[in-house]
Amino acid sequence: MKAKSRDNLSVTFQTLSADTNISRVLFLSGIYDFFVTSRHTNLDLRKHNVSICKKTWLYTPHYTIPHGWKNTMREALMLFGSSTLEKGNLERELEDFLPWDDIHWNIFYSMKDDVRTEFKTVAGKTGVTSSTVKRHFYQTVLPYCNTSHYFFPKGYEYYNQSFIIVKSDFEKGLVDSLRKLPCTTYVYPLEEEIVLSIFHEGINDLMKAFQKMEEAGYIRSHLLLVPLAHW
Repeated sequence: MKAKSRDNLSVTFQTLSADTNISRVLFLSGIYDFFVTSRHTNLDLRKHNVSICKKTWLYTPHYTIPHGWKNTMREALMLFGSSTLEKGNLERELEDFLPWDDIHWNIFYSMKDDVRTEFKTVAGKTGVTSSTVKRHFYQTVLPYCNTSHYFFPKGYEYYNQSFIIVKSDFEKGLVDSLRKLPCTTYVYPLEEEIVLSIFHEGINDLMKAFQKMEEAGYIRSHLLLVPLAHW
């Protein structure tokens, strides 16, 4: 989505982040200003003074397990860009129903970014005992979640991050080839595209790799955005 006014974009990001009907917000630099997810179909964004550029389902995400940690980032991106891919798209999976009440959603939002958060900390935020948090977490919340395992050889803060929207008929091969990189890549399947959150050390090397993929016919189009902040 895009802000209708270019003034105070950071304030708009803060108000979007504070909206209890919004699950996640990315503040972006590029043709779009924000990437927003919500489980509410009747989400009202008029109060945020933004316009929706594209609306789509977000399916179950994937997280790559990197095999290229022995290579430099440049070497790994060259190998990725030179990959030979087989045609085929990712399966789109979507949970039909979550047997969650408000307490389960509160626990989820309190722990979604760090599953190691202490139960007593979550209890303080949700207004129930730590034993209740523990019981709901293991019995009802965790079984319905995808657990991601990240790997960043030089530490998360060391790398640059790019948010790339890709149209391709070779999604499976593309995602599989991302394992050649040293770092985990986040993959978000949309209805007609996939979004790749790629960690790298230089934008030029990344752009060259995707240009080679596009020239080889594996990618129909790609749009590069830069994440500035997230909630």
